[in-house]
Amino acid sequence: MSVGYTYEESLTHGVFKGQLSDFSVKLATTRRDSDPDFNKKPRYFSGKKWRRVLHFPKLFLNIMRYRIGYDWVILIILGVLMALLSATVDYIIDSLHTARLRVYDYANSVHVVLSFFVWVTSSLVLLLFAVGFTKLISTNAIGSGIPEMKSILRGVRLIDYLSLPTFVAKIGGLLATSGSGLPIGKEGPFVHLSSIIAHWLSYFLTSFRSIYSNEVFSNELLAAACAVGVACNFAAPIGGVLFSIEVTATYFAVRQYWRGFFGAVCGSFVFSLIGILINSQATITALFFTHFRPDYAFDTVELIVFSLLGLAAGFLGAFFVWLHKSIIKLLRKYKKWLKWLQIHVYLYPAIVMVLFAIITFPPGLGMFCGGRLPMRTALDQLFSNYSWVAAKSERDRTDELEEILDVWQNPNVFVTLVLFLITRVIFAAISIGLPVPAGVFLPVFVIGAAFGRLVGELMVVAFPAGFNNNTIVPGAYAVIGAAAVTGAVTHTISTSVIVFELTGQITHVLPVLIAVLLANAVAQRLQPSFYDSIILLKKLPYLPELPLDLPDTTIVKQFMRTNVPSISTRSTYRELKYLISSSNLPSYPVIDNSNSRFLIGSVKRSLLEDIYARHIVEFKDIYAPMINNESSSEEIGMSPLNEPDDVMDAQQLEQSLEAKDSMIIKLDETMIDAAPFQLVEKTSLIKVHTLFALLSLNHSYVTQGGRLVGIVTLKEIRAAIEEDTSKRLGTRRANSSDRLKNIVAVFNKKGHTLGDENIIIEENSED
Repeated sequence: MSVGYTYEESLTHGVFKGQLSDFSVKLATTRRDSDPDFNKKPRYFSGKKWRRVLHFPKLFLNIMRYRIGYDWVILIILGVLMALLSATVDYIIDSLHTARLRVYDYANSVHVVLSFFVWVTSSLVLLLFAVGFTKLISTNAIGSGIPEMKSILRGVRLIDYLSLPTFVAKIGGLLATSGSGLPIGKEGPFVHLSSIIAHWLSYFLTSFRSIYSNEVFSNELLAAACAVGVACNFAAPIGGVLFSIEVTATYFAVRQYWRGFFGAVCGSFVFSLIGILINSQATITALFFTHFRPDYAFDTVELIVFSLLGLAAGFLGAFFVWLHKSIIKLLRKYKKWLKWLQIHVYLYPAIVMVLFAIITFPPGLGMFCGGRLPMRTALDQLFSNYSWVAAKSERDRTDELEEILDVWQNPNVFVTLVLFLITRVIFAAISIGLPVPAGVFLPVFVIGAAFGRLVGELMVVAFPAGFNNNTIVPGAYAVIGAAAVTGAVTHTISTSVIVFELTGQITHVLPVLIAVLLANAVAQRLQPSFYDSIILLKKLPYLPELPLDLPDTTIVKQFMRTNVPSISTRSTYRELKYLISSSNLPSYPVIDNSNSRFLIGSVKRSLLEDIYARHIVEFKDIYAPMINNESSSEEIGMSPLNEPDDVMDAQQLEQSLEAKDSMIIKLDETMIDAAPFQLVEKTSLIKVHTLFALLSLNHSYVTQGGRLVGIVTLKEIRAAIEEDTSKRLGTRRANSSDRLKNIVAVFNKKGHTLGDENIIIEENSED
């Protein structure tokens, strides 16, 4: 059987007899002529009006394409657009915060009750607007976006996740939620937004689309977009690229490196220039610039405290992930309560917002936990060089220090910092689980800065003179704590680089790296990363990490799925209908026949659905005028007494349909992917895991001598790893119990005692 132009099928793979370039041109031409959707314009930009509007930009882009190249053009546009978007979002969020505070101050000058009503109502209205806007436009905008992008880059297809309605819902929901004052960030949502822009840029700027989309280029562009999304938030191109690699990739191709850096540098540069124009700065500076002493940044003895700070940050980061996961599981535990909340979608966010507004109300509990401060202002104050404890005895206080102490010395620094930590940890874990766009990076960053500041102020109390006549700087502890806690929550090391770019100083490079490494070592032993936890909670397809001590004995034959729905070259339309209705796989293997089951290739489900849909349309076009019923007679203006000879009754029509369904399907050669990924039965689990991670696969067929014998998906790999881990854990416990029994038996035999009693172990003891 011939499967393509100058292509001859052999027993296993097949051989090309002609030029591959001629074959690809033939394939693309056939695709263009046969597929009605190939040249279809997107419904968002259609009509003569849009063609005129897009004429000159397309002409300019064509010139840029031939002179520079698609990669550079897309990345330049992506960086500029994301920088403009980031600056605009920051400006609107700051304006919303300022407006809320001005209205509150005016109401507070009238009466405290009125100010309380304004404080709660303004936050509540903004949050409920975000919930409703997101639910109305696109629910795909809910959450961070990084876990879903991690799944997409691993080969999982999420429907409409990169659509324009999702883009609109993400921006609107993010603006309103951030303006309400809830402790959420915009870093994760911006990774999602950047990916959507990159997806549509590649759609409009790429003129040649062959039968199979270039998935390699698409994934590389999305990976670069993730880096741009992070870099445009903090003007941190290096940290943004490294962070995006750590949170979205298992294996990273070096050829993608320049794309990420180029796009991140373009975005960060434009974002910094916009900051100069808005803030009237003299030059480009760091976002949270610090003024630590470069000549004597820290004493060697402090490295011990920095290490302990990193260990404590690891526990705090693991606790945050556990708390968020526990809250979500608690809500899902009670089915009736969960169903009721799903019906009344505004109730749970309203309860959370009212509680947060009450706790942060400035004349009330808010005066003890910095309730009036936005997160960026709080972060700027936590990084300050001044010691808030030592400032009590200082006579000369600057206006900046007085403003800081008015917030953090009610009633004293330590009580305010502890209450600030508790409220931010609890409400950040709750807020990220609300049905609105929300990121985790900035809230956790602020939590870590507060934790580090608390340790630094305690060090000032314990050592008021410092070390070697050099005072202790609590702001440095805040910087280290911010990097360590964020690294523990996200399981990344690149947070240290982001901190250096944020503060504009690398004086504490060694303490920051030590603390981040220790925090990661602790957190990775206790909890998965926050993004992996979201993947597990949402039950997204994922590939778990391989245990280090996994033996190389488990093979594909032991865990593959043998019952594989397939279609053959001799299948009928009736069999095709049953295949589509009885399974929901994204693609199906194509075999020669049901007996030999030689694998020819694979075909997408959407193409099979189109084939059957065309088959039904053809049948209706032929037999619809012959249907003998009242409606057809009325439509064609006939009397039942004067029917034509070719009119059919229902039984004849059904027989005709059955005869039509018995016809063999004609699979077009351009529909079949002649080279699906294949494994053999004796491939080890370790190799399978490596291939799936390296190539971003979501399934693979298993063949033996060219015959299809099974299929392996992410689900089978995950189950195999979990089963092998549980077996080894049970064996290890059994061996430990046996060794303990032997030791005790020896002691009892020799008459050794412990505490004047013989050491005895029960026979039925398990551990």
